[in-house]
Formats: sequence, C-alpha cells, structure tokens
Amino acid sequence: MGSDAVVEGILRTIPRWSRFLGQELEQLEPPLSVRQFLVLQRIEAGTSRTTDLARTVRVTSPTMTRVIDRLVDMELVTRQIDTEDRRSLRLGLTSSGRRVLARHSRALSARIRQVLLEEAGATQEELDGVDMACEVLSRALDLRKAKETGTPLPGRPLEGSRRRAG
Repeated sequence: MGSDAVVEGILRTIPRWSRFLGQELEQLEPPLSVRQFLVLQRIEAGTSRTTDLARTVRVTSPTMTRVIDRLVDMELVTRQIDTEDRRSLRLGLTSSGRRVLARHSRALSARIRQVLLEEAGATQEELDGVDMACEVLSRALDLRKAKETGTPLPGRPLEGSRRRAG
C-alpha cells in the first residue's frame, strides 16, 4: 500500500471516528462534546492554564474560555488564582470532574472494544495493526509538536537541533 492510500485512509477514517466519539459522548451523563472531553483529559494530565489548553486543543482563547465556563457551570472544573502569578488562573478537576472523566473514558473504551471486536470482528492481527498505526500517528504528532515548541522528546533530539555551549 502506497503513502497516498494511507493518507486517504487517514483522511477518510479519522473524521468518522471523531463523529463516532462525539455521538457516544453526547449519549453519556452528563453529555460532553469531544472538545470538553479533551479539555478534561488535558487538565487531568496537568495542563492548568486556559491559554495552554487553547494552544493544545487548537482553538482561540475566547473559545477555550467558553468551554471552561461550561465545564465550571457543570461543576467539573474549578478556577483558582495562581499563587505564582496572581493575574493568572489555574484550572483543576473537581472530584465530580475526575469521576465523570473516568466514567466517560471507561464507557468510550468499552464502546470502542465492542465496535472493533463484536461488530467488526477484528482479529488479533488486525488489532495489532491498528495499535501500530496509532503509535505511528501519535509519534508523528509528538514530533511535530516538539518541533513547533522547540522541546525535544525524551530520548530523542530534535531534528536539526544543536547543543548549546554552556
């Protein structure tokens, strides 16, 4: 299979999976958008500023503020004054936010397993191929992000980076 077929497959498949995840998240309680779910994941992973979340999720700061406002209204996220920079706010998950994220993550995982195994009848070999493809896609995006931010990945120097004389 050539690279053109792979690219076409990505362009055809990822939007469909994104829609699938969105539909599944909307059916859970409380219903969440994919963007809200991603924001909860990023906050749990340690991203605590609105500007950093906006950059990570690739939306404008005003859009991210609206997403955060909604999550605060849902009592899933808290805002606290940053003790290091009193002009900034730090975001955190409430205990309810942690429970919702865990429950929604489990539900999505179960649903994906059901679709792959029961509905599509994927073999172990096919599952291994999907896993490998996900690793390659993730690595490509990690490398792209590292280049954009100038941050080397652990154990990997940036392409074209030079050591600075210290």
